[in-house]
Amino acid sequence: MTYGLSKDFGAAGLKVGALISRNEYLKKAVHAVVRFHGTSGPSVAIATAMLEDRVWCRGFVELSRRRIGEAYAIATARLKELGIEYFGGGNAGFFLWIDLAKYLPPERDGKSGFERECELAGKLVEGGVFLHPGEEHGRTGWFRVVFTMESGVVEEGIGRLGRVLEELRW
Repeated sequence: MTYGLSKDFGAAGLKVGALISRNEYLKKAVHAVVRFHGTSGPSVAIATAMLEDRVWCRGFVELSRRRIGEAYAIATARLKELGIEYFGGGNAGFFLWIDLAKYLPPERDGKSGFERECELAGKLVEGGVFLHPGEEHGRTGWFRVVFTMESGVVEEGIGRLGRVLEELRW
């Protein structure tokens, strides 16, 4: 298992993590390069202060859970209104997988699924919303929507997404 503090504590620059494994080969391989990727002194000091303050830690996690839950509810409600399918059932995370396969340009000229996703992504950018094409997501037509931002930003982004999809003409 690998774990990093950056996601749970909203601190992308805080490069502190752990590897827990019984795999001796993996531990040896990591140990061989760990001196080139050591955690900085300031990062250790910040992480230590955060984790030792249990009252703050519990409060931060509770607040984070509440805000993420509220953001999830807003995002999924807007997606449902627009008829955009998403992968439900998650219980933690900062983004949703949405299925835009039916909005991809038709298959023609031997274009790959990824090339068709890029075409759709280009149309979305023209409409003021950026969704990364899904080549790394494993299923053609699926895009990742980050919903853990201020509610107005999320609503505006999903609104723009809906307008672009409604106006699509391939």
